[in-house]
Amino acid sequence: MKLNSNEYQIYNKINFANRYEVLSNNFQFEDRLKYSNEEVLSLILRLNYKAKHVRKNNFFTVEEKIDGMKFYLNICLKYSNVELIIGATHIIYDQFITGSVFCGLYSDIKYAEGIELEKNIRDPKFRNYEDLEQILKVALSIYEDFKTELIAVKGIL
Repeated sequence: MKLNSNEYQIYNKINFANRYEVLSNNFQFEDRLKYSNEEVLSLILRLNYKAKHVRKNNFFTVEEKIDGMKFYLNICLKYSNVELIIGATHIIYDQFITGSVFCGLYSDIKYAEGIELEKNIRDPKFRNYEDLEQILKVALSIYEDFKTELIAVKGIL
């Protein structure tokens, strides 16, 4: 996916690429945690978000409807990798607005800046619930800024 200039401005304004790069670099562990879905849901709730587990595809999702848009942050924890997907859709027109997998957005932002990556950025990895909590705090902070910026420029995309 290539970002249009408006999308790039949104992700640039929230400092998406730098924040995700730091997150990825700080959480690269070899140890794996056999997590429980209930414990992950409880952890997200402690961070003041309501999430649900989507059993069919085995991921967690945080969803909110604001100003005619549905925002979501999907969290897949396969093999203690934290794959994050952010997005927004227009509710009335059932139309995708913007979003993608964090790794893909990072690459698209770097491409838009004329930076060719030698290798793809890696998903953050956790070895315990404390690591996972720190990763989710950053991801949810990015999600909050993403929502704020999209609401501010509503209709431009």
